[in-house]
Amino acid sequence: APALATPPPTPADKPRIAVLGGTGFIGTALVRQLLAAGHPVTVMARNAVNLPALFADPRITLSRGSIGNEAAVAAAIGDAPIVINLAHGGGGANFEAIRAAMVGGAETVARACLAQGVKRLVHVGSIASLYLGPDAGTVTEATPPDPQDAERADYARAKAIADRRLLQMHAEDKLPVVILRPGLVIGEGTSPFHSGLGFFNAEQHCIGWNDGRNPLPWVLVDDVASAILRAAEVPGIEGRTYNLVGDVRLSAREYLAELAKTLERPLRFH
Repeated sequence: APALATPPPTPADKPRIAVLGGTGFIGTALVRQLLAAGHPVTVMARNAVNLPALFADPRITLSRGSIGNEAAVAAAIGDAPIVINLAHGGGGANFEAIRAAMVGGAETVARACLAQGVKRLVHVGSIASLYLGPDAGTVTEATPPDPQDAERADYARAKAIADRRLLQMHAEDKLPVVILRPGLVIGEGTSPFHSGLGFFNAEQHCIGWNDGRNPLPWVLVDDVASAILRAAEVPGIEGRTYNLVGDVRLSAREYLAELAKTLERPLRFH
């Protein structure tokens, strides 16, 4: 990768923010809002070429790397007082590989933040780290990561372990972390055929994870981006967790029916 250009001076009242994994669906919406709020941004991503025009903005410094690479993470953070981690670290052929990528990546970022004196780490996880089954009761901000994560799918299991580890580092090492857990995120820039509905063996047919009649925790991507920006700016919330969900709770069947009307296509829920 080419050498990084010297970033432009940071306005005194708007600190530079380092966004790790900032070129994806949520990251693009977030970077747009950060620039609108006056924040200079460093964006680290695995791929720093062929990006949307937004990322050519002179207030953005691009850094190529992954959260599995300590040197790349440290270079991307630099002297930024605020770090937002949207990178999940990637997948793998088995759980050990997924854990190494997702949990190990989160730990790498956390250690770099401690070493470089970061004032706030906003870790964007997922509500997949919580138990949301029929016996969950009322899920709140205080609901801990799924205590039976070993019984869950690999992604959800790794998300729960990562959350638990970051909260442990907050308690033991004073890691200034805030954890955000978005629900089912939709909006411009991604497919409306969301995997939270079920398995799409073709766009016309969705095989639901259940009967598809329970309300789902949808949230719009721009609302998630706004919440991340607030979590970066509001003082005194270190160690807190926030579940990001909207107030429109369509079931899987209702969502697919509305989508079918909009697209004028015969979408079916099974």
